[in-house]
Amino acid sequence: MKEEAGPAAGHLGGRMLSLDVFRGITIAGMILVNNPGTWSAVYPPLKHAEWHGWTPTDLIFPFFLFIVGVAITLAFARRMETGGSRHDLYWKILRRTLITMKHDEQHLQKRMQQAASGTRDYSFGATLSVAEFMINEALGRFL
Repeated sequence: MKEEAGPAAGHLGGRMLSLDVFRGITIAGMILVNNPGTWSAVYPPLKHAEWHGWTPTDLIFPFFLFIVGVAITLAFARRMETGGSRHDLYWKILRRTLITMKHDEQHLQKRMQQAASGTRDYSFGATLSVAEFMINEALGRFL
């Protein structure tokens, strides 16, 4: 049995309203915990737990990963329902990944030039080789 698409069914234009609301709340939470107003007097639930336990702040990233997983699953299912093949889907994923990595490489080169010219300092008191810099800045987003 197929659900009817529409606001009454919790969908807006093919989107899942509950997922969009959860995504919005999570992003609002990200903004709140990253910008608490003043770092000298932070409301304790907006801090990470020291070691044991958790605070609401510690749930933001797992919530985001859950949202990404659900969204990817729904997008893949929709593409397969509209007649797309797995081969086409994987090719599109590979193509987007390579485009993103190329864009990242160009961005990294610009940052390296700025660091080398002294307009931006990325050393933080330590010297990094180009390879270490690339691993930390570019590949860290993919690992």
